[in-house]
Amino acid sequence: MADEGSPVVLHLYDLSQGMAARMSMPLLGKQIDYIPHTGIVVFGYEYFFGGGIQKLRPELVPAHFGLAPCKAIPLGKTPMDQETFDAFVAGIQSRYTPATYNLLKHNCNHFTDECANFLLGSGIPSEIRDLPEVFLSTPLGQSLAPMIQQMTDQMSTNMDPFAAGADLTAAASVAKPGAAAPPAAAPAPAAAAAAASAPASSSAASAGASSDAIEAVFRGKGEPVTSTFIAAVEPFRRLIVSVSKTLSGAEGSPASPLTPDQEALLASGCLSLQAQFGRIDDAAERASAAEATASMLAGGRWAAFHALCSTILRTWPPRARPASLFLVRCAMLRGDGAAYFAEEARGGVMGLRSSIGCAATWLAEDQLSPAASTAAAGVLQNAGGSEGAAAALASRALCGTVTGAAFHLLRKTDGAALLRQSAAAVLHNLALCVDVEPQESGEMPDDATAILLGLTEQLAAGEADDVVLGLEARALGWLVKRGGSMAGALAGSMDAAASIAAMQAKGGWSAATQAALAACRALL
Repeated sequence: MADEGSPVVLHLYDLSQGMAARMSMPLLGKQIDYIPHTGIVVFGYEYFFGGGIQKLRPELVPAHFGLAPCKAIPLGKTPMDQETFDAFVAGIQSRYTPATYNLLKHNCNHFTDECANFLLGSGIPSEIRDLPEVFLSTPLGQSLAPMIQQMTDQMSTNMDPFAAGADLTAAASVAKPGAAAPPAAAPAPAAAAAAASAPASSSAASAGASSDAIEAVFRGKGEPVTSTFIAAVEPFRRLIVSVSKTLSGAEGSPASPLTPDQEALLASGCLSLQAQFGRIDDAAERASAAEATASMLAGGRWAAFHALCSTILRTWPPRARPASLFLVRCAMLRGDGAAYFAEEARGGVMGLRSSIGCAATWLAEDQLSPAASTAAAGVLQNAGGSEGAAAALASRALCGTVTGAAFHLLRKTDGAALLRQSAAAVLHNLALCVDVEPQESGEMPDDATAILLGLTEQLAAGEADDVVLGLEARALGWLVKRGGSMAGALAGSMDAAASIAAMQAKGGWSAATQAALAACRALL
Protein backbone atom coordinates (compact mmCIF):
# COMPACT_ATOMS: atom_id res chain seq x y z
CA MET A 1 0.00 0.00 0.00
CA ALA A 2 1.12 3.56 -0.72
CA ASP A 3 0.91 4.60 2.93
CA GLU A 4 2.95 1.69 4.27
CA GLY A 5 6.07 2.56 6.23
CA SER A 6 7.13 4.46 9.33
CA PRO A 7 6.94 8.28 9.38
CA VAL A 8 10.23 10.17 9.41
CA VAL A 9 10.15 13.69 10.86
CA LEU A 10 12.90 16.28 11.19
CA HIS A 11 12.86 18.22 14.49
CA LEU A 12 14.38 21.67 14.02
CA TYR A 13 15.79 23.72 16.94
CA ASP A 14 17.14 27.28 16.89
CA LEU A 15 20.60 27.38 18.45
CA SER A 16 20.63 31.19 18.39
CA GLN A 17 17.49 31.22 20.57
CA GLY A 18 15.87 33.90 18.42
CA MET A 19 18.90 36.15 18.07
CA ALA A 20 19.44 35.32 14.39
CA ALA A 21 15.84 36.25 13.56
CA ARG A 22 16.09 39.54 15.46
CA MET A 23 19.51 40.66 14.32
CA SER A 24 20.09 39.23 10.84
CA MET A 25 18.08 41.77 8.81
CA PRO A 26 19.59 44.96 10.26
CA LEU A 27 23.11 43.53 10.30
CA LEU A 28 23.16 41.31 7.21
CA GLY A 29 20.44 42.78 5.02
CA LYS A 30 18.60 39.46 4.79
CA GLN A 31 16.37 37.51 7.11
CA ILE A 32 17.71 34.37 8.79
CA ASP A 33 15.13 32.86 11.11
CA TYR A 34 17.23 30.30 12.95
CA ILE A 35 20.57 28.55 13.33
CA PRO A 36 19.50 24.92 13.04
CA HIS A 37 20.17 21.95 15.24
CA THR A 38 18.23 18.95 13.97
CA GLY A 39 17.20 15.52 15.16
CA ILE A 40 15.65 12.73 13.09
CA VAL A 41 12.46 11.32 14.63
CA VAL A 42 11.51 7.77 13.63
CA PHE A 43 10.26 4.61 15.36
CA GLY A 44 9.24 6.64 18.41
CA TYR A 45 12.72 8.05 19.11
CA GLU A 46 14.72 11.14 18.25
CA TYR A 47 18.24 10.43 17.01
CA PHE A 48 20.79 13.25 16.98
CA PHE A 49 24.51 13.98 17.05
CA GLY A 50 25.74 15.60 20.27
CA GLY A 51 28.63 14.16 22.28
CA GLY A 52 28.29 11.09 20.06
CA ILE A 53 25.08 9.74 18.56
CA GLN A 54 22.17 10.00 20.99
CA LYS A 55 18.70 8.46 21.10
CA LEU A 56 15.86 9.77 23.27
CA ARG A 57 12.10 9.82 23.33
CA PRO A 58 11.15 13.08 21.53
CA GLU A 59 9.01 14.30 24.42
CA LEU A 60 12.02 14.12 26.76
CA VAL A 61 14.36 16.25 24.65
CA PRO A 62 12.92 19.71 25.53
CA ALA A 63 13.00 18.89 29.25
CA HIS A 64 16.64 17.82 28.99
CA PHE A 65 18.04 21.08 27.67
CA GLY A 66 15.16 23.54 27.85
CA LEU A 67 14.63 24.23 24.14
CA ALA A 68 11.65 22.90 22.21
CA PRO A 69 11.75 22.31 18.45
CA CYS A 70 10.58 25.34 16.52
CA LYS A 71 9.50 23.16 13.59
CA ALA A 72 8.60 19.53 12.93
CA ILE A 73 9.13 18.82 9.24
CA PRO A 74 7.68 15.57 7.77
CA LEU A 75 10.24 14.03 5.43
CA GLY A 76 8.28 10.97 4.29
CA LYS A 77 7.83 7.31 5.24
CA THR A 78 10.53 4.68 5.34
CA PRO A 79 10.03 1.00 4.49
CA MET A 80 12.84 0.03 6.87
CA ASP A 81 12.41 -1.38 10.38
CA GLN A 82 13.97 -0.11 13.58
CA GLU A 83 16.45 -2.98 13.84
CA THR A 84 17.89 -2.17 10.42
CA PHE A 85 18.12 1.53 11.20
CA ASP A 86 19.71 1.02 14.62
CA ALA A 87 22.26 -1.28 13.03
CA PHE A 88 23.03 1.44 10.46
CA VAL A 89 23.41 4.07 13.19
CA ALA A 90 25.69 1.80 15.21
CA GLY A 91 27.76 1.27 12.08
CA ILE A 92 28.42 4.98 11.55
CA GLN A 93 29.02 5.70 15.23
CA SER A 94 32.79 5.87 14.87
CA ARG A 95 32.39 8.82 12.47
CA TYR A 96 30.14 10.78 14.84
CA THR A 97 32.05 11.28 18.09
CA PRO A 98 32.99 14.29 20.23
CA ALA A 99 36.41 14.23 18.56
CA THR A 100 34.97 14.38 15.02
CA TYR A 101 32.41 17.11 15.73
CA ASN A 102 32.91 20.34 13.80
CA LEU A 103 30.51 23.25 14.13
CA LEU A 104 30.72 23.99 10.38
CA LYS A 105 31.70 20.84 8.54
CA HIS A 106 30.50 17.85 10.59
CA ASN A 107 27.58 18.68 12.84
CA CYS A 108 24.14 17.45 13.83
CA ASN A 109 22.66 18.45 10.49
CA HIS A 110 25.16 16.34 8.55
CA PHE A 111 24.16 13.40 10.75
CA THR A 112 20.42 13.82 10.16
CA ASP A 113 21.09 14.31 6.44
CA GLU A 114 22.92 10.97 6.29
CA CYS A 115 20.15 9.28 8.26
CA ALA A 116 17.44 10.71 6.02
CA ASN A 117 19.32 9.51 2.93
CA PHE A 118 19.50 6.01 4.40
CA LEU A 119 15.84 5.93 5.44
CA LEU A 120 14.28 7.70 2.47
CA GLY A 121 16.83 7.97 -0.32
CA SER A 122 16.94 11.78 0.02
CA GLY A 123 18.45 14.08 2.60
CA ILE A 124 17.15 16.93 4.73
CA PRO A 125 16.41 20.30 3.04
CA SER A 126 19.71 21.74 1.83
CA GLU A 127 18.92 25.19 3.20
CA ILE A 128 18.85 23.67 6.70
CA ARG A 129 21.94 21.53 6.19
CA ASP A 130 24.06 24.35 4.78
CA LEU A 131 22.75 27.33 6.77
CA PRO A 132 25.13 27.07 9.78
CA GLU A 133 28.20 27.29 7.56
CA VAL A 134 26.72 30.17 5.56
CA PHE A 135 25.63 32.13 8.63
CA LEU A 136 28.70 31.50 10.77
CA SER A 137 30.96 32.80 8.02
CA THR A 138 29.39 36.27 8.43
CA PRO A 139 30.51 38.85 11.03
CA LEU A 140 27.25 38.38 12.94
CA GLY A 141 27.67 34.61 12.86
CA GLN A 142 31.22 34.89 14.15
CA SER A 143 30.03 37.08 17.02
CA LEU A 144 27.38 34.51 17.96
CA ALA A 145 29.64 31.49 17.42
CA PRO A 146 30.72 31.20 21.09
CA MET A 147 27.08 31.13 22.26
CA ILE A 148 26.14 28.57 19.59
CA GLN A 149 29.15 26.45 20.48
CA GLN A 150 28.06 26.62 24.12
CA MET A 151 24.60 25.38 23.15
CA THR A 152 26.01 22.47 21.16
CA ASP A 153 28.41 21.62 23.98
CA GLN A 154 25.46 21.67 26.34
CA MET A 155 23.58 19.27 24.09
CA SER A 156 26.54 16.92 24.11
CA THR A 157 26.27 16.69 27.89
CA ASN A 158 22.70 17.48 28.82
CA MET A 159 20.75 15.48 26.34
CA ASP A 160 21.53 11.88 27.03
CA PRO A 161 20.03 12.92 29.53
CA PHE A 162 22.08 15.47 31.50
CA ALA A 163 25.45 13.82 30.98
CA ALA A 164 27.70 12.83 28.15
CA GLY A 165 28.10 9.78 26.07
CA ALA A 166 25.36 7.13 25.82
CA ASP A 167 26.09 5.08 22.71
CA LEU A 168 23.88 2.94 20.50
CA THR A 169 25.84 -0.31 20.53
CA ALA A 170 23.29 -1.92 22.84
CA ALA A 171 20.38 -0.25 21.06
CA ALA A 172 21.41 -1.86 17.81
CA SER A 173 21.05 -5.33 19.29
CA VAL A 174 17.86 -5.03 21.32
CA ALA A 175 15.84 -6.98 18.75
CA LYS A 176 16.91 -10.33 17.34
CA PRO A 177 16.46 -11.09 13.64
CA GLY A 178 12.87 -12.01 12.98
CA ALA A 179 11.64 -10.75 16.36
CA ALA A 180 9.39 -7.79 17.01
CA ALA A 181 11.04 -4.66 18.37
CA PRO A 182 10.57 -4.20 22.12
CA PRO A 183 8.06 -1.63 23.33
CA ALA A 184 9.12 1.88 24.38
CA ALA A 185 12.65 1.91 25.80
CA ALA A 186 12.44 -1.44 27.55
CA PRO A 187 15.53 -3.66 27.31
CA ALA A 188 15.39 -6.98 25.53
CA PRO A 189 14.02 -9.82 27.73
CA ALA A 190 17.38 -11.52 27.86
CA ALA A 191 19.05 -8.33 29.06
CA ALA A 192 16.42 -7.78 31.73
CA ALA A 193 16.77 -11.36 32.96
CA ALA A 194 20.53 -11.04 33.09
CA ALA A 195 20.25 -7.80 35.06
CA ALA A 196 17.84 -9.39 37.52
CA SER A 197 19.93 -12.50 38.12
CA ALA A 198 23.40 -10.94 38.20
CA PRO A 199 25.11 -10.94 41.61
CA ALA A 200 25.47 -7.67 43.49
CA SER A 201 29.26 -7.78 43.13
CA SER A 202 29.00 -7.62 39.35
CA SER A 203 32.01 -6.95 37.22
CA ALA A 204 31.95 -4.73 34.15
CA ALA A 205 31.12 -7.75 32.01
CA SER A 206 28.21 -8.98 34.16
CA ALA A 207 26.78 -5.47 34.35
CA GLY A 208 26.75 -5.33 30.58
CA ALA A 209 29.16 -2.41 30.39
CA SER A 210 32.68 -2.47 28.99
CA SER A 211 35.43 -0.09 30.05
CA ASP A 212 34.64 1.88 26.89
CA ALA A 213 31.00 2.17 27.96
CA ILE A 214 32.06 3.35 31.42
CA GLU A 215 34.33 5.94 29.88
CA ALA A 216 31.51 7.07 27.57
CA VAL A 217 29.31 7.94 30.56
CA PHE A 218 32.00 8.95 33.06
CA ARG A 219 34.61 10.59 30.88
CA GLY A 220 36.93 13.41 31.84
CA LYS A 221 35.88 15.50 34.80
CA GLY A 222 32.21 15.48 33.89
CA GLU A 223 29.94 18.37 33.01
CA PRO A 224 27.49 20.07 35.38
CA VAL A 225 23.78 20.05 34.60
CA THR A 226 22.27 23.53 34.45
CA SER A 227 18.79 24.84 33.74
CA THR A 228 19.10 27.25 30.83
CA PHE A 229 15.61 28.00 29.56
CA ILE A 230 13.48 30.90 30.80
CA ALA A 231 9.75 30.56 30.19
CA ALA A 232 8.72 34.08 31.27
CA VAL A 233 10.46 36.79 33.26
CA GLU A 234 7.88 39.55 33.16
CA PRO A 235 5.53 38.18 35.88
CA PHE A 236 8.45 38.08 38.31
CA ARG A 237 9.50 41.63 37.46
CA ARG A 238 5.95 42.82 38.07
CA LEU A 239 5.89 41.04 41.42
CA ILE A 240 9.07 42.81 42.53
CA VAL A 241 7.68 46.19 41.46
CA SER A 242 4.46 45.42 43.33
CA VAL A 243 6.31 44.51 46.52
CA SER A 244 8.50 47.57 46.13
CA LYS A 245 5.44 49.82 46.37
CA THR A 246 4.62 48.36 49.79
CA LEU A 247 8.05 49.05 51.28
CA SER A 248 8.29 52.03 53.57
CA GLY A 249 11.83 53.03 52.80
CA ALA A 250 12.05 54.28 56.38
CA GLU A 251 15.50 55.05 57.69
CA GLY A 252 17.05 51.94 59.19
CA SER A 253 14.78 49.59 57.24
CA PRO A 254 16.75 46.77 55.54
CA ALA A 255 14.48 46.96 52.48
CA SER A 256 14.01 50.10 50.43
CA PRO A 257 11.63 50.57 47.50
CA LEU A 258 13.08 50.67 44.01
CA THR A 259 14.19 54.00 42.66
CA PRO A 260 13.09 54.96 39.11
CA ASP A 261 16.58 54.12 37.84
CA GLN A 262 16.45 50.69 39.52
CA GLU A 263 13.02 50.00 38.01
CA ALA A 264 14.39 50.85 34.57
CA LEU A 265 17.46 48.68 35.18
CA LEU A 266 15.26 45.79 36.28
CA ALA A 267 13.04 46.13 33.22
CA SER A 268 15.97 46.20 30.77
CA GLY A 269 17.76 43.29 32.42
CA CYS A 270 14.68 41.09 32.54
CA LEU A 271 13.82 41.77 28.91
CA SER A 272 17.38 41.03 27.84
CA LEU A 273 17.41 37.76 29.82
CA GLN A 274 14.12 36.71 28.21
CA ALA A 275 15.57 37.39 24.77
CA GLN A 276 18.80 35.54 25.47
CA PHE A 277 17.51 32.47 27.29
CA GLY A 278 13.81 32.33 26.46
CA ARG A 279 11.55 33.21 23.60
CA ILE A 280 9.83 36.41 22.44
CA ASP A 281 7.25 36.07 19.67
CA ASP A 282 6.08 39.67 19.28
CA ALA A 283 8.13 41.60 16.72
CA ALA A 284 7.89 44.92 18.56
CA GLU A 285 8.95 43.29 21.81
CA ARG A 286 11.89 41.63 20.06
CA ALA A 287 13.02 45.04 18.87
CA SER A 288 12.72 46.40 22.40
CA ALA A 289 14.70 43.43 23.69
CA ALA A 290 17.51 44.14 21.23
CA GLU A 291 17.67 47.74 22.50
CA ALA A 292 17.61 46.54 26.11
CA THR A 293 20.44 44.10 25.45
CA ALA A 294 22.56 46.83 23.90
CA SER A 295 21.90 49.17 26.83
CA MET A 296 22.75 46.49 29.41
CA LEU A 297 26.11 45.85 27.76
CA ALA A 298 27.01 49.51 28.03
CA GLY A 299 28.30 51.12 31.18
CA GLY A 300 28.55 48.02 33.37
CA ARG A 301 24.80 47.77 33.88
CA TRP A 302 24.85 43.99 34.28
CA ALA A 303 26.98 44.30 37.41
CA ALA A 304 24.42 46.73 38.84
CA PHE A 305 21.61 44.33 37.88
CA HIS A 306 23.28 41.40 39.67
CA ALA A 307 23.87 43.54 42.76
CA LEU A 308 20.21 44.61 42.77
CA CYS A 309 19.03 40.99 42.53
CA SER A 310 21.28 40.02 45.43
CA THR A 311 20.01 42.90 47.58
CA ILE A 312 16.36 42.02 46.92
CA LEU A 313 17.00 38.37 47.77
CA ARG A 314 18.74 39.13 51.07
CA THR A 315 16.78 42.05 52.43
CA TRP A 316 13.26 42.08 51.05
CA PRO A 317 10.29 40.40 52.79
CA PRO A 318 9.27 36.77 52.12
CA ARG A 319 6.62 37.67 49.55
CA ALA A 320 9.44 38.82 47.25
CA ARG A 321 11.26 35.47 47.44
CA PRO A 322 9.77 33.80 44.34
CA ALA A 323 10.76 36.70 42.10
CA SER A 324 14.14 37.38 43.68
CA LEU A 325 15.13 33.70 43.55
CA PHE A 326 14.04 33.48 39.93
CA LEU A 327 16.05 36.55 38.94
CA VAL A 328 19.17 35.28 40.70
CA ARG A 329 18.80 31.96 38.88
CA CYS A 330 18.41 33.79 35.55
CA ALA A 331 21.30 36.15 36.19
CA MET A 332 23.57 33.19 36.95
CA LEU A 333 23.04 31.94 33.39
CA ARG A 334 25.22 34.78 32.17
CA GLY A 335 28.96 34.34 32.56
CA ASP A 336 29.32 37.71 34.28
CA GLY A 337 26.41 36.84 36.57
CA ALA A 338 27.97 33.56 37.64
CA ALA A 339 31.25 35.36 38.28
CA TYR A 340 29.52 38.05 40.32
CA PHE A 341 27.58 35.68 42.51
CA ALA A 342 30.58 33.39 42.93
CA GLU A 343 32.63 36.19 44.44
CA GLU A 344 32.85 35.57 48.16
CA ALA A 345 32.55 39.17 49.15
CA ARG A 346 31.50 42.19 47.16
CA GLY A 347 30.88 45.37 49.06
CA GLY A 348 30.45 43.40 52.26
CA VAL A 349 27.88 41.03 50.70
CA MET A 350 28.48 37.29 50.62
CA GLY A 351 27.38 37.04 46.97
CA LEU A 352 26.55 33.55 45.84
CA ARG A 353 27.10 31.99 49.25
CA SER A 354 24.26 34.11 50.61
CA SER A 355 22.01 33.22 47.67
CA ILE A 356 22.75 29.49 47.95
CA GLY A 357 22.28 29.53 51.69
CA CYS A 358 18.92 31.31 51.46
CA ALA A 359 17.64 29.03 48.69
CA ALA A 360 18.71 25.79 50.40
CA THR A 361 17.38 26.76 53.81
CA TRP A 362 14.00 27.87 52.49
CA LEU A 363 13.66 24.66 50.46
CA ALA A 364 14.61 22.40 53.37
CA GLU A 365 12.12 24.13 55.63
CA ASP A 366 9.27 24.21 53.06
CA GLN A 367 9.03 27.98 53.31
CA LEU A 368 8.41 28.50 49.60
CA SER A 369 5.50 28.31 47.20
CA PRO A 370 5.75 25.81 44.31
CA ALA A 371 6.92 28.57 41.94
CA ALA A 372 9.48 29.85 44.42
CA SER A 373 10.66 26.29 45.13
CA THR A 374 11.35 25.77 41.44
CA ALA A 375 13.28 29.03 41.28
CA ALA A 376 15.27 28.19 44.43
CA ALA A 377 16.15 24.75 43.08
CA GLY A 378 17.29 26.48 39.90
CA VAL A 379 19.64 28.68 41.93
CA LEU A 380 21.24 25.60 43.50
CA GLN A 381 21.37 23.77 40.18
CA ASN A 382 22.93 26.63 38.24
CA ALA A 383 25.47 27.26 40.99
CA GLY A 384 27.23 24.15 39.68
CA GLY A 385 27.64 25.71 36.25
CA SER A 386 30.89 27.59 36.81
CA GLU A 387 34.07 26.74 38.67
CA GLY A 388 33.85 29.55 41.21
CA ALA A 389 30.17 28.99 41.90
CA ALA A 390 30.68 25.24 42.20
CA ALA A 391 33.36 25.84 44.81
CA ALA A 392 30.85 27.83 46.85
CA LEU A 393 28.23 25.14 46.38
CA ALA A 394 30.55 22.42 47.67
CA SER A 395 32.10 24.44 50.49
CA ARG A 396 31.91 23.07 54.03
CA ALA A 397 29.72 25.98 55.03
CA LEU A 398 27.04 25.20 52.44
CA CYS A 399 27.36 21.64 51.15
CA GLY A 400 25.49 20.00 54.01
CA THR A 401 22.58 22.44 53.75
CA VAL A 402 22.38 22.06 49.97
CA THR A 403 22.58 18.26 50.18
CA GLY A 404 19.82 18.17 52.78
CA ALA A 405 17.59 20.39 50.66
CA ALA A 406 18.13 18.26 47.55
CA PHE A 407 17.28 14.98 49.29
CA HIS A 408 14.29 16.64 50.96
CA LEU A 409 12.91 17.50 47.51
CA LEU A 410 13.58 14.02 46.16
CA ARG A 411 11.74 12.38 49.05
CA LYS A 412 8.68 14.60 48.96
CA THR A 413 5.80 12.45 47.73
CA ASP A 414 3.85 15.50 46.59
CA GLY A 415 6.77 17.16 44.83
CA ALA A 416 6.55 18.10 41.17
CA ALA A 417 8.56 16.00 38.71
CA LEU A 418 10.51 19.02 37.47
CA LEU A 419 11.47 19.92 41.04
CA ARG A 420 12.72 16.38 41.74
CA GLN A 421 14.70 16.44 38.50
CA SER A 422 16.31 19.72 39.49
CA ALA A 423 17.17 18.27 42.93
CA ALA A 424 18.78 15.25 41.28
CA ALA A 425 20.77 17.62 39.04
CA VAL A 426 22.00 19.47 42.15
CA LEU A 427 23.29 16.18 43.61
CA HIS A 428 24.92 15.32 40.28
CA ASN A 429 26.71 18.67 40.24
CA LEU A 430 27.81 18.24 43.85
CA ALA A 431 29.21 14.80 43.01
CA LEU A 432 31.49 16.49 40.47
CA CYS A 433 32.98 19.02 42.87
CA VAL A 434 32.57 17.89 46.50
CA ASP A 435 35.82 17.10 48.34
CA VAL A 436 36.50 13.34 48.24
CA GLU A 437 40.07 13.38 49.57
CA PRO A 438 40.46 11.02 52.59
CA GLN A 439 40.47 12.58 56.03
CA GLU A 440 43.22 11.86 58.56
CA SER A 441 41.08 8.99 59.80
CA GLY A 442 41.22 7.46 56.32
CA GLU A 443 37.51 7.97 55.78
CA MET A 444 35.72 10.00 53.11
CA PRO A 445 34.82 13.56 54.10
CA ASP A 446 31.42 13.88 55.76
CA ASP A 447 29.79 15.83 52.92
CA ALA A 448 30.79 13.30 50.25
CA THR A 449 29.75 10.44 52.53
CA ALA A 450 26.33 11.98 53.11
CA ILE A 451 25.73 12.39 49.37
CA LEU A 452 26.88 8.85 48.57
CA LEU A 453 24.78 7.24 51.30
CA GLY A 454 21.76 9.31 50.36
CA LEU A 455 22.06 8.30 46.71
CA THR A 456 22.30 4.61 47.57
CA GLU A 457 19.19 4.94 49.74
CA GLN A 458 17.35 6.63 46.88
CA LEU A 459 18.33 3.86 44.46
CA ALA A 460 17.28 1.21 46.97
CA ALA A 461 13.87 2.89 47.36
CA GLY A 462 13.32 2.33 43.63
CA GLU A 463 11.10 5.38 43.18
CA ALA A 464 12.34 7.65 40.41
CA ASP A 465 11.37 8.75 36.93
CA ASP A 466 13.72 8.21 34.02
CA VAL A 467 15.50 11.56 34.29
CA VAL A 468 15.94 11.39 38.07
CA LEU A 469 17.20 7.81 37.94
CA GLY A 470 19.74 8.64 35.25
CA LEU A 471 21.04 11.56 37.27
CA GLU A 472 21.20 9.55 40.49
CA ALA A 473 23.17 6.79 38.77
CA ARG A 474 25.57 9.31 37.27
CA ALA A 475 26.00 11.12 40.57
CA LEU A 476 26.81 7.88 42.39
CA GLY A 477 29.14 6.83 39.58
CA TRP A 478 31.06 10.10 39.71
CA LEU A 479 31.51 9.80 43.48
CA VAL A 480 32.80 6.24 43.12
CA LYS A 481 35.08 7.19 40.25
CA ARG A 482 36.46 10.25 42.05
CA GLY A 483 36.60 8.62 45.49
CA GLY A 484 38.20 5.38 44.30
CA SER A 485 38.19 2.20 46.39
CA MET A 486 37.14 4.05 49.53
CA ALA A 487 33.92 5.28 47.89
CA GLY A 488 33.39 1.94 46.16
CA ALA A 489 33.63 0.07 49.43
CA LEU A 490 31.15 2.42 51.09
CA ALA A 491 28.67 1.98 48.23
CA GLY A 492 29.25 -1.78 48.35
CA SER A 493 28.37 -1.86 52.04
CA MET A 494 24.98 -0.40 51.08
CA ASP A 495 24.39 -3.05 48.35
CA ALA A 496 24.28 -0.31 45.72
CA ALA A 497 24.99 -2.74 42.88
CA ALA A 498 22.01 -4.88 43.88
CA SER A 499 19.76 -1.81 43.93
CA ILE A 500 20.93 -0.83 40.46
CA ALA A 501 20.39 -4.38 39.19
CA ALA A 502 16.82 -4.24 40.49
CA MET A 503 16.19 -0.98 38.65
CA GLN A 504 17.69 -2.42 35.47
CA ALA A 505 15.35 -5.39 35.75
CA LYS A 506 12.32 -3.11 35.91
CA GLY A 507 13.01 -1.99 32.34
CA GLY A 508 11.25 0.82 30.53
CA TRP A 509 14.20 3.22 30.85
CA SER A 510 15.62 5.35 28.06
CA ALA A 511 18.80 4.16 26.38
CA ALA A 512 20.76 6.88 28.16
CA THR A 513 19.52 5.89 31.61
CA GLN A 514 20.17 2.21 30.86
CA ALA A 515 23.74 3.16 29.92
CA ALA A 516 24.16 5.18 33.13
CA LEU A 517 22.87 2.31 35.28
CA ALA A 518 25.12 -0.23 33.59
CA ALA A 519 28.21 1.99 33.76
CA CYS A 520 27.61 2.90 37.42
CA ARG A 521 27.06 -0.73 38.35
CA ALA A 522 30.24 -1.70 36.56
CA LEU A 523 32.20 0.78 38.66
CA LEU A 524 31.02 -0.79 41.93
